[in-house]
Parts: sequence; C-alpha cells; structure tokens
Amino acid sequence: VRPPQPGESARDIVVHFLDAMEASPISTRVAREFLSEEAAASWNPELGTVVYASRSAPSGSSVVELALEAAGHLDERGAWRGPLPALESTLRFPMVREQGEWRIAAAPNALIVRERWFEQRFRQVSLYYFDPEGQVLVPEPVYLPIGDQLPTFLTRTLVAGPPAGLREVVRTFFPPGMTARLSVTVNAEGQAQIALQGD
Repeated sequence: VRPPQPGESARDIVVHFLDAMEASPISTRVAREFLSEEAAASWNPELGTVVYASRSAPSGSSVVELALEAAGHLDERGAWRGPLPALESTLRFPMVREQGEWRIAAAPNALIVRERWFEQRFRQVSLYYFDPEGQVLVPEPVYLPIGDQLPTFLTRTLVAGPPAGLREVVRTFFPPGMTARLSVTVNAEGQAQIALQGD
C-alpha cells in the first residue's frame, strides 16, 4: 500500500485513502497518513465497516465527493446492519492543506472496503448468548477478520456482551466492564486460554 505522494491532487488523496484501507494484512496505518493531523488523531475505523460493490469517480477539490454503489454496513461488533442509507452512500471529504499538500480533514469512522476484498479477509462466525431465562444458547452471526487474530476478535466481541438492541431477547453472564486482556491463543487440542480483566 502506497503512502501519500508529493503533489497529489485532493481527488487522488481521497482515492488512495480508500485504496489504503484495503491493506493486506489488515491495517489502517497507511490510510491514516492521508488524513490531517487533527483528523488522524480522532479517526476510529473500528467503529464500523462499510462494504461496497463499486464507487464513482471523485469530484470536487475543497470537498471531494464520491458515491458508493450497492453499499452495506456492519457495526463495530461485525454484525450486519443492512444496506447503507442512500444519504450515507455519498461520501464527502472536506480537504485541507498541510505543509503544502492536500489532506482529508474528516473521514467516516469506519473501514470502507470493496466487497471482493471483504469476502477474502472476513468470515461469518456466531457469537452465542443466552436467552433471558439462561437456558438456551442463541447464535448471533457476525463477520470478523480471518487469521491468527480471529479467536481474539471473537472473544473480545463475546465478552463485550450483546448490543443494547438485543438485551431484551438475549443476555450474557459477563458483568459490565469485563474485557479480554491479552491475545487469545488456541492450542493443538482446540482449547483457548483467556485472560479476563474487570470486577
């Protein structure tokens, strides 16, 4: 993935910012370099994922716009939240000059990637919560990155508990504020050792 180059136009910066989010292995380190210092400090791509089939050519300079086609979105836990609303499918990037170069002044707090890239690097897995009576396990499908970190992502998402919208129909026995402290490793027998932190 290529970092910003000297003399790039505002439109080039936006296009290359989106391209940089499709780094392999998954990383947003280079993508952050296309943002202004202030935007880089506040941007949080872990708050969601936008998956799209294609995008239009960018237009504008002080504000660069482009439209995403057939876009859907996932929440910060990786749960599918359906098609992206039409108003949110047009991305608008205000631009600023820093040290004579264009940079993005504000970006959506999400990983924004093409469908084919997403399908190659994420897989659907299930988080299991209990029903309100604590008797039956209820699966919730989520999409998480494949690879060595999958057990860690899966465990952290499970320990965080169900989102507010599901708490009437499922429950967890992890107390609020509990987190998985370290990376989760799985041994040859398929057993995971999990370090928890919290009351």
